[in-house]
Parts: sequence; structure tokens; C-alpha cells
Amino acid sequence: MSFVDKISSGFKHMCDRYAMDYDVFFRTSNTQHKQNVINIWNTLVEKGIIYKGIYHKRINDNQDYYGNEYLNDDNHSISNDQFTKPIETYYFKLSNFQEKLEKFYEHNQDFIVPKFYLNKVKSFLNNKLMDVSISRNDSTWGIPITNSKDIVYVWFDALIGYLTASNYCGDLFCHNQKIVIGNNVGVHVIGKDILRFHAILWIALLMSLDLPLPRKLLVHGWLLNGVDKISKSLRNYNTLDTSIDAITCDITRYNLINSVRFGYDCEYTPKLVATTIYNLKNTFGEILHRVLSLWKLTNVDKIDTRFVNVDNKLINSMNYNIETLKEIVDRGEFHLYCRVLTETASLINSYINDRKPWANAKYINETLYNCLVSLQKLALMSYPVTPNTSQLIMKRLGQPQIIRDTSFETNQSTFTFLRAEPIKLF
Repeated sequence: MSFVDKISSGFKHMCDRYAMDYDVFFRTSNTQHKQNVINIWNTLVEKGIIYKGIYHKRINDNQDYYGNEYLNDDNHSISNDQFTKPIETYYFKLSNFQEKLEKFYEHNQDFIVPKFYLNKVKSFLNNKLMDVSISRNDSTWGIPITNSKDIVYVWFDALIGYLTASNYCGDLFCHNQKIVIGNNVGVHVIGKDILRFHAILWIALLMSLDLPLPRKLLVHGWLLNGVDKISKSLRNYNTLDTSIDAITCDITRYNLINSVRFGYDCEYTPKLVATTIYNLKNTFGEILHRVLSLWKLTNVDKIDTRFVNVDNKLINSMNYNIETLKEIVDRGEFHLYCRVLTETASLINSYINDRKPWANAKYINETLYNCLVSLQKLALMSYPVTPNTSQLIMKRLGQPQIIRDTSFETNQSTFTFLRAEPIKLF
């Protein structure tokens, strides 16, 4: 337990350092989860979906999966040491869900993102599904099965962990709690090497409990060190920089979003960082410095939004880009997100060049206001990628509120912008 406590602490530390918020940090050693697993297990036994049997085919001891097919898709990195012996085990009746799964994926072509992974899932289903062993008798690390010496297979109880963390109580007669894993909010992010486990067994488990399915499965690829996957097993990773500051955090986040086409593998190298810093200077640094420098040329300390005219062409272009970002996220094309941010910064730059406020003092307040509103929108748009920088921009505009509590639909007429000294970012 001390070992997993250390690992858990490392993940929490990483989330804090890289500004990754979470509603629940969940571990399957949680007492409520253990009861949840027992409740669900007993329910599925009563429904005939879990049954006792004998396994006597090939066993890949390294992979720890008992079945006629791999649920882990990373076949090339698994040991070939195998042996045969009869084992008493509990099965999940996965074969019962063959037709349901086929129909589901036939009618939900956009369920898996990127879409090319859907073809892999369909190829899994082309081979008839066999029942899967979900218990172990050679380990004490796990949740004991009622009236048995076996324990629940840890990766099966991990699936139930999603339900526990989503407020599902584990008793089919207890539906008074809100289940948040349903298709209104449920976007499930997984690695490509566990696609089969989640696209087949996880979905079948939800079906067996008559629970709503996630809205989408987002499947990411691997970060590579050379040609190898970066992994804890291979120990080919870099240690988290404990001295990382807010700006370095944003550079790393931007780098990963901009450089990695979601769903594909990418070699992550320090060479990408220089390009990222250059892009960030041009996207955020230059436009913030330019707008604040322009403001410094005036004698106006405060711009009251009630007495200026909105440039509908500029603001409509900004709003169009906001809708574009929403579509990009929905399609899982996250690598395009930063491109839209760069285009948005260019819109503000072009607006300043066209208006030439330094040569037309009569309209300088109006020009500044539209730049500030646009810059505020840019800060909101970029917050999912560069939260620290976005919050800094808002504060420089005299908008101290937390961005995550601010909506794109907020009434712009309620804002008053306060002048600040120009600063250089990155």
C-alpha cells in the first residue's frame, strides 16, 4: 500500500503542477468502492451475467488476462511466455452482448473519436466474443468475492471504479443518486492500448446494469521516446520538474496540444519547446503588449463600455472563432485549437492596423474597447490550453474574476476596463 500511496501522490502532484483540475481524485482502495464492487458483483450473479467455470486454455502470465483474445492491444510489447493449466474462475458473459454491441456501433458512428479507431472495434467484433474471466485466485491484492477464496480481477473492479466515482451506489434498487457518467456529460478519455477493454467490456458492463453509456470515447495515442512508447514499465520517461512555474506549465500544455494530432503517436522532444515559445509570443505576448502600449498613449485610465460603439464585424469574427473551437473539441481535432487561437490574435492585430488609432484620436476609445473585448475573448478561448497566461491577461485588463466562472455569453456592457502597464509574456 505504501508503494501505491507514493504513486498516487505523484499523480496528484502532476495535476497540481500542470493546472489540471479534477472533481474527484479516486482510488479503488476507497471503502465505498469496495462495497460498490460487491453489490454490483452480486447483482450480476443474480442476473446470470457472472457465472463460475473452468478455464483451461492458454494463459499469458505476464499479461494476466484469461480469455481467447487480448483485451490489451499493445501485443508487440507483451511477453510470449505462456503455459496451460485448468483454473477455476468466474466469467463475465461477454458473449451475450455480441449483437447489442454490433448494433450500438452500427448506429453510433461518432461514438469513438478519432473515427478510425471505430474500425478497430468493428474488427474486434468480427471475431465472436468469448466470455471473460474476471476473478483471480493467485493474488491477495484485490476485493474478496463473497463466499469465495478468489478476488475480483483488479481491472474489472477498476471499471466499476468509474461508477463509484460517478455516484452510482452499486445497487440496482438505489437510483436516487445522480449518475454523471451518462450521455449528457460523459466523455471518456482512454489510451489506444486499452481501447478493446473499454469499447467492448466496459460498454457491455454498463449495458448489463442498464446504465447510460458515455457520449463519446476519446482515444489518444502515445508519446514516444524515439520509437518506444514512454511508459513506467520501460522507465524511459523524464522526471517531473518540481520547480516548474506557471508560464512553463502553459508552454508544456500548449506544446502538447499543438504538436500532437489527437489519436496518433508523437515523439516529444525539447526541440518543440522553442517553436512553442515563439508561437506563444506571437499569439499572446505581442497582442497584449501592443494593446496595453496603445492604451498608455492615451490619458484614459478607465474605459466605460456604456459609451463606446461595438465593431460588429470584429466581434462577430471573434464569436465565429469561438463556435469553431467548440466544433473542433467536439470532433476531437484538438491540434487545430491552437491554430484558431493564433488566427484570433491576428484578427486583433489586423483591426489595429486598419483603424490606425494613433493617427485618429477621435476614435481611440472605441478602438481600444473593441481590442479589449476581443482580447478578453481570446483569454477565455485560450484558458483550456494556457490557464495561467489567460488569467494573467484578464487581470491586466482589470478583470480579476476567475475565468472558469466567466461565460462567453456574459453581457459585455457590464465590463469596465482598467489601464495597466504593458508587459512582455514569454
